[in-house]
Amino acid sequence: MCCLVLAACFDGGTVQERDAEVTSADASDAELTPDAADSGPEDTRPQDVEEDVEPDSGPCGQTCAHPTPVCDEASGECVACLRDGDCTIGICSPSNECVDCYEDGQCHSAVCDVGAGKCVECLSDGHCDAPGAAKCSASNECVPCDDDSQCASVDGAGVCAGGTCVECTVDDETACGEYSCDPATNTCTQTERGTVGTCGKCKADSECVANHACIEMNFDGTALPDGYCLKTVSSGCSRPYGAVVITRASVSGAPEDSYCGIVESMTTCEAVVDLVQDTSCASNADCGVSGQDDGRCEQVGTLTDRCSYACSLGAQCPGSISCGGPTGDKYCGGS
Repeated sequence: MCCLVLAACFDGGTVQERDAEVTSADASDAELTPDAADSGPEDTRPQDVEEDVEPDSGPCGQTCAHPTPVCDEASGECVACLRDGDCTIGICSPSNECVDCYEDGQCHSAVCDVGAGKCVECLSDGHCDAPGAAKCSASNECVPCDDDSQCASVDGAGVCAGGTCVECTVDDETACGEYSCDPATNTCTQTERGTVGTCGKCKADSECVANHACIEMNFDGTALPDGYCLKTVSSGCSRPYGAVVITRASVSGAPEDSYCGIVESMTTCEAVVDLVQDTSCASNADCGVSGQDDGRCEQVGTLTDRCSYACSLGAQCPGSISCGGPTGDKYCGGS
């Protein structure tokens, strides 16, 4: 009986100690390998390694973008264009750039600045042929001239005057040969220089004989369309010129000077010349300026039907011709 109780006690202590040891070991294992039951066997297969691989970018090695959005596969470079259709504006040049032009003939009425690939108005003065714009500026625009050489491309107008190419000027009548240059139009006239005498019609000073200039005149306050060659007072006056002195500038721009004149309120140079030249007539309309009451058809001395004009003094008449006739109706050659 005593042996059985001891055995039972011994066995009980041993079981309790064993249970305690197992419980302690389980707790340690749980701390070292959590969820070990769920992890399953260890996977020893090699894992895939992530690599940075760029997508295939084509023969140019990159995605082509503005301003060179086109890939030239032949050169492997990105360019602006390979054909005209690649250009939003302009055309495709041999160097694969979008330009206005790359050779002459592609600019219609303009010219091609090949270096800049632009259509411009001019590259030299030779491209500018308008009288008012004969110079090619630094900005490739045709602008007014400032030198005769720039007028070489303007047909019939080789002289630069005030920014415009003209045929001639009063200072340069070379283009006119022996003829004068009309300062009002800067064109050559059909009147030889130095051939027009006193009171003759003129367009320029150079047409007049020595010591004369071309002067604008009027009749009774109405301007006449032409100028007239008048002699300078300083070189001496003679009848019928000089009864009055006319002080004016010339049509060619000579400064104001004093000239041997006529009484413009009474007659015209045309009427005076008709008398000087002993012009015959049938009526007053045949004398002086057509449509003006500046001449008269009268008996002059012993000659009938001769052109004359009204006067108030003998000095207004040529040579020895007197100023006569009824009071208030006198004329040169009247009695």
